[in-house]
Amino acid sequence: MKQDENGKGYLIAWVKACGLGEMIGIGLAALISWIVNNTIGEPSTTGGKVAILIAMAIAGVLEGLSLGWFQWNVIVKRFGGIKVGSWITATVVVAALGWLAGSVPSMFNGPGQDVASDVSAHAEEITIGMVVWVGIIIGIIMGAMFGFAQWIVLRKHAKNAVKWIMANAIGWGIGMVFIFVGATLMPADSGIVMVTGAGLLSGALAGISVGYVTGLFLQKLSPIADSEFA
Repeated sequence: MKQDENGKGYLIAWVKACGLGEMIGIGLAALISWIVNNTIGEPSTTGGKVAILIAMAIAGVLEGLSLGWFQWNVIVKRFGGIKVGSWITATVVVAALGWLAGSVPSMFNGPGQDVASDVSAHAEEITIGMVVWVGIIIGIIMGAMFGFAQWIVLRKHAKNAVKWIMANAIGWGIGMVFIFVGATLMPADSGIVMVTGAGLLSGALAGISVGYVTGLFLQKLSPIADSEFA
């Protein structure tokens, strides 16, 4: 075994990786959202709406790249056959699709606003409890998607890798709450520093939550010997 792969040290390393990955990823996504909302504003043309969707897709790609990279650097110590490109690609695809899916409704509700901004603008109409439940539901769905995409890669290297889907569904069901609450509590007219700072903080808390839950599952997965996989 390399570097205490079944012990507390490995779990801590995984939690740190997820925390850093999401902190940077959500921080960058928050920054991009602020720039889009304060430069493009409320586009009335198809071109403007497409530009917003592209920007949000880029935000998802950056989040996926950050999370995937940090995760790979830890998971490869336990499952050495996992290729960095495969792991990051699986993570990026889901993150980008998630941001796109979250931005599409805003094209109808209010041009130039992503879902987080739209929720923030109507914060007086909703309760924190509602935000928490929405975060849990969306987190479970997105988590299952992350888990499935990464499982396609992980299944070649770990026994019972299907558990990874449930692990991510649970982890993201908790983690997404921090992201949603952070976006909801942010006033619509917040400055770039506040928005980015909130993104960094909520991303870190989300990543730590995801990392802890998935890390517990990760420790229970056993590597597959080359001869065992066809």
